Amino acid sequence: MAVNINNAFVGTPPIDGGVYFNAPVGTKLPTSTSEELDKAFVDHGAIGPDGFNVQPTRTSDTEKMFGGGDWVDLQTDYGEEVTITFLEDDNKGVVNSIFGEDNVVIKPGAEGTQKTIYHTKQRLPIKSHVIKAADGDKEKTYVIPRGR
Repeated sequence: MAVNINNAFVGTPPIDGGVYFNAPVGTKLPTSTSEELDKAFVDHGAIGPDGFNVQPTRTSDTEKMFGGGDWVDLQTDYGEEVTITFLEDDNKGVVNSIFGEDNVVIKPGAEGTQKTIYHTKQRLPIKSHVIKAADGDKEKTYVIPRGR
């Protein structure tokens, strides 16, 4: 197979700048790259220079047959891990996503906004996630209907 530079995709933030968004499960999910996101999706601001990484994982087992030979290879597990470095530490969406909305208290103060963040082992809620990237006139939208 010949190398085709048109198959390359070097992701950058879309023109509107939004890259990572999340919303409660059940929020209408986008079905195309050009579709405007439901207002429930929260923009998490700028992300680090490495963008994001989507890492699928698969586990398999080989089923043996009588006599010890290999019979069939079965996929027993599938998962994905997405890593993103958030740059906007003071973004309400970022701190709520990292620590949980119940563990973040934000209120106005005499010297500016006051934030109290409780570091707990409380399990984070399952949410819907959308990640967007662009490369010239190419666009990609990753939709994760349920994830942490």
